[in-house]
Amino acid sequence: MLRQAQENGQIDLYWEYTGTSLITYNGISERLDPEQTYATVKELDAEKGLVWLAPSAANNTYALAMRIGEAEERNIQTLSDLAAAVNSGEELSFGLNAEFYARDDGWRPLLEAYDFQVGRRDVSRMDSGLVYQALRDGQVNVGLVFATDGRIPAFHFQVLEDDRDFFPSYALTPVVRQQTLDAFPDLAEQMNALSSHLDDDTMAELNARVDVRRETVETVAHQFLSEQGLL
Repeated sequence: MLRQAQENGQIDLYWEYTGTSLITYNGISERLDPEQTYATVKELDAEKGLVWLAPSAANNTYALAMRIGEAEERNIQTLSDLAAAVNSGEELSFGLNAEFYARDDGWRPLLEAYDFQVGRRDVSRMDSGLVYQALRDGQVNVGLVFATDGRIPAFHFQVLEDDRDFFPSYALTPVVRQQTLDAFPDLAEQMNALSSHLDDDTMAELNARVDVRRETVETVAHQFLSEQGLL
């Protein structure tokens, strides 16, 4: 509804994910790297009167995570490390949400991309929120997370690097109507400045302050903007 409202002129500006526009709004199923994804949605959405400004380094895509201590103990920092550990016979259990387990671009293609196999008995399917709890409590060794979720730093998780770029890019980016930008051209510089301060760790920490420590969105946002000299 938000995207429709922007196309209809009811919303001037909001932050969108590159992968959402590529896959959901433009129906592109081809796997593209982050730069190609951004260039594609920028071009396609320009035809609809929407301008993609500078993408941030915050990429809220799917990711696999482990508890920091266990990842260090097992020397697993990347998904290739994880695949090598499984293939060498290490026993690892996985917590996934049901959607990712069944998706055509989800669990099975991930195993193929990294060339390892996990038996069904080693995979627990559950609600996304329960995956974080199960990983935190040691009920599983590896869990499916979203890369900027506030529970990652709060629960001391290590996101494993997707070193083969399997997961689609979901770069958080300000998108503004061309008519709005024409009327307020300073918006581009202002939003690009904010975008340059955002990455996965920053967004996860800000999200943790709201979702875990229960600070208000307004307080967290105001303090961050002030600290970055953006007010």
